[in-house]
Amino acid sequence: MTLVATWVNLEPGIAPSIWTAADTKISDGKETIMLEGSKVFELPLSCRTLGGSSYGNVYYKTSLGFSYAGSSMIGLNTYATLCSVLSNLGSGPPNLPDHISIVNKAKDILKVYTISVQSYAEISIWGFCPITHLPFIGVVSAVKTTEVVYTVEIKYGYEDQLYCSLIGSHKSEVNSEIAARCAMLANSKSHDYWRTPIKVLRDVIKQNSYEEIGGNIQLAIIPSNGSFNHFAMSVPVEGISPRTHTQKYRNIDQLEEIGRWVGNCLIAIPALEIDFPLSET
Repeated sequence: MTLVATWVNLEPGIAPSIWTAADTKISDGKETIMLEGSKVFELPLSCRTLGGSSYGNVYYKTSLGFSYAGSSMIGLNTYATLCSVLSNLGSGPPNLPDHISIVNKAKDILKVYTISVQSYAEISIWGFCPITHLPFIGVVSAVKTTEVVYTVEIKYGYEDQLYCSLIGSHKSEVNSEIAARCAMLANSKSHDYWRTPIKVLRDVIKQNSYEEIGGNIQLAIIPSNGSFNHFAMSVPVEGISPRTHTQKYRNIDQLEEIGRWVGNCLIAIPALEIDFPLSET
């Protein structure tokens, strides 16, 4: 299993954005398979003209986010198919898909793979609605009782209070921890307040609080212009001065394990220091 947190970040000094943070551990329920798992992805969306002299021309393009918890086979195949679908939408301007239709199409695709594989996953679709330009977080879950029931929950728009959508393991416990920390910072609404989910996830991983959650943090951020951004984590190098850091992307050392260059181009995935700026409380 895993844990994925998604929330709208309204911290001071930056434009509103949607953050998603997940751990990188993948297991089979008993043993660890890897600590460098990929669970957060860019979901490109393109609309092309279907008629006239401009047939095939892209008239709208943006990016959403996709994340999953549970079966990697279900999650990754749902992502791959949904990615192809949303990258090949056709109509004509000004026609665009709304966020509800996008999340429900994700449900349709998740259902296909769940029936085929007989395993289960939760997925989250998030971004800024192509029509209203407001933030949304949609969660699709497959729950097995006597039969498999697919639930869709969508949170939409801005809120003054931090709302965090969780999928995966130990949601109740982690949500309680996020709420408790937010309550202590609610009066300030500082950077610390709006970054509470990623700090809680970091602590859960560091403290090995739950067997299913581990590795490192993978983070993605979508600002209101739809420009999806992956982030590596800036982490201290063990055994060296605390001021010496490296960058880990999906728990892979970006500087040492895969190298810094692709030909003459630098790998330019930015790194985030979770505790910067310093605590304001």
